[in-house]
Amino acid sequence: MELIMSHIVLSAQERVHIGKGASRRLRHAQKVPAIVYGAHMTPIAVELEHRHVVNLHRNKEIYSQIITLDVAGTTHQAIIKQLDRHVYKNKVLHIEFQALSGTDKITVDVSLNFLNADRCVGAKKGGELSVYLKSMKIRCLPSQLPAHIDVDLANLDLEQIIHLSDLALPAGVESSDLAYGKDHDLAVVAVHALKDDSQPAKA
Repeated sequence: MELIMSHIVLSAQERVHIGKGASRRLRHAQKVPAIVYGAHMTPIAVELEHRHVVNLHRNKEIYSQIITLDVAGTTHQAIIKQLDRHVYKNKVLHIEFQALSGTDKITVDVSLNFLNADRCVGAKKGGELSVYLKSMKIRCLPSQLPAHIDVDLANLDLEQIIHLSDLALPAGVESSDLAYGKDHDLAVVAVHALKDDSQPAKA
């Protein structure tokens, strides 16, 4: 399982003015208002250059990516908890960063990486793959954070379902949903037989 490495570095400046009006002025100046918070620090209101963050959302694994955030010379290891974008413009409006501690577990939404769809037993029999989840919430230490969770489809047969409990998670990583019990064992993907529309309907 591939582990995320801290290769994204962003520079930020502490904000002097706070509030909706100040945030609007920042956006007009091609900057993005943001907040950095964590269990062991006082929240810091910061601003970043829009050109440095405008394409972050194109990385589907950005929410499980550890980022080095340089705030006026002080570095924080952080993850993005929320990134707000304009409804139709390619514009970032606000970012929430969660600063990390090496000893505190974090809850992160990671993408699911589906493998061997071309070898899926059920699909080869004419079944149709139905994907119910494209990501899952996990809890782990920052040092154990995976880039994604693999889902092997090779042995999935007709009318079979892969649930969260069927996934092989890396050491130290647990499903946040399964922590609430078996009722939260969500379906991830299934193969269903296609209906034969050529048969006449029964009277």
